[in-house]
Amino acid sequence: MTRRTGLLLALAFAAASSCAGPRDEGEKPGLNGDEPVADDRVVFEVVLKDFAAWKEATFGVQEGFLALDPLSTELVYRTSADTRQSIAPITNVVNDDLVEAFLERNKVQTDVTSLVARSPWVRIFTPPDESSFLEVPPNGAKALGSISMPGFNPGRTRAMVQISHSWSIHSAVVTYVLSKEDGTWKIQARDQQVFL
Repeated sequence: MTRRTGLLLALAFAAASSCAGPRDEGEKPGLNGDEPVADDRVVFEVVLKDFAAWKEATFGVQEGFLALDPLSTELVYRTSADTRQSIAPITNVVNDDLVEAFLERNKVQTDVTSLVARSPWVRIFTPPDESSFLEVPPNGAKALGSISMPGFNPGRTRAMVQISHSWSIHSAVVTYVLSKEDGTWKIQARDQQVFL
């Protein structure tokens, strides 16, 4: 192999490697290297589709997409006890490992834009003025909100994710617990805590 061919191959490899993009810190590659990101995307899609169809989430008042903050919900001050209390109606399907994984994953905010980019159920939305509080979602939106990153059990067969949203002066946090059955993520339980 000539020196020029070797250099071209090295540059092509470096360019291809950089296209993959950076991995989140703490993210461990799966068997094919993309499993964690693929699981995030699929879990988000299952949850967001359910949220869009669930009329009672906003008391049947609003319909449309979720106007989503580009950054995930930060739960740095949330404890395991706080979390268990907030999801009391569904704690029978949530073990301590899943709660801890969920909290650990959401200690810092993550940009979720690329994970929901193809979803018909959301639009990334940033208020015109960061200090402004919108009581009404933008046109076509069911609610304004943010989504947590999914927390997974060690076997990546169960996941927990939350959507924090508001549609008027009211707001709520919806907790989803999912299980992976025969390679497909399905909602196992859902609970909403409403703040009036």
